[in-house]
Amino acid sequence: MHVLIIGGTHFLGRHLVIALVQSGHQVTLFHRGQTNPDLFTGPDYRNRVKHVFGDRKHTDDFAKLRGRTFDVVIDTCGHMPADVTNAANTLRASAESYVFISSVNVYDFTHEYVDETTPVLLLPPDADSEIFDIQYYGEFKALCEHAAQTAFGEDRTLIIRPGLIVGPHDPTDRFTYWPYRFSRGGTIVAPVGPEIETDFIDVRDLAEWIVRVSQRNLSGVFNATSPPHTLTLGSLFEICQAVTQTASIIAWCTEESLIAHGVEPWSDLPLWTGSNPKMPGFLNVHVTKALQAGLRFRPLSEIVRDTLTWIQNEPTDRRWHAGLTEERERELLER
Repeated sequence: MHVLIIGGTHFLGRHLVIALVQSGHQVTLFHRGQTNPDLFTGPDYRNRVKHVFGDRKHTDDFAKLRGRTFDVVIDTCGHMPADVTNAANTLRASAESYVFISSVNVYDFTHEYVDETTPVLLLPPDADSEIFDIQYYGEFKALCEHAAQTAFGEDRTLIIRPGLIVGPHDPTDRFTYWPYRFSRGGTIVAPVGPEIETDFIDVRDLAEWIVRVSQRNLSGVFNATSPPHTLTLGSLFEICQAVTQTASIIAWCTEESLIAHGVEPWSDLPLWTGSNPKMPGFLNVHVTKALQAGLRFRPLSEIVRDTLTWIQNEPTDRRWHAGLTEERERELLER
């Protein structure tokens, strides 16, 4: 295949390029050249990956792709419906299919059971559809899905709705915090108890599966995350202890005490969402369709080990985007 990736140098995009090249495909990256501009320029990629620099917000920039044809377009960075419409309308005559990377956050999680037929969120009438607002992230993604399907047609559009994506090069630290924290050892503040459920998908599993389903020209909508009720904090922490082989003690703290001391679910203690009776479907997203289409998951120990190896080779002064600082954790333990 010859695949055009809109984006391609950031997290999922970079792993998609690796998976495509390893499978023998040709890749063209359309990006601004601002994120990891030197990525995929070495000898291993020189004959497989072409870079076209442009801004998707500028229709004229897509003219740089004129005369090229593609088997698949993979849109990894669509957040505004107008941008997706612009790309899809421009490329529909030169590509066979359009793969849009969306999110499970499009769903109305007040539904207890969530699958691809669950209603998606609607942007409130008083919200501006022309200005992105992070509080309506799911609503905007749903609009982007509709824009892609409208431009390419539903039979030529594949919508992927991942859950939390984790693994090497994750810029959010929402999983990375835990392997790294266990590598430091000591007493570790943890939320509630080992039975707390979570879900996520390794970026490499997601990328490799997207390549396979793109080859098959599948269309429609697919959720892509771990099956419900298969992952707990307890199982993750056991793996973290085994992989890091450091002396650590887990201090399970009640939700009441954590909230009382100003600890924020998800950001201060990643993978913990806190009790939210208004969102019963958040950890009940079903992936039966994706499993039937060949989605597979690598061992959790491999995800922990590879993520830890990556982060330990990053600059020591990097800014963390999630998790407790050493000082904050020490303060909580003292209290």
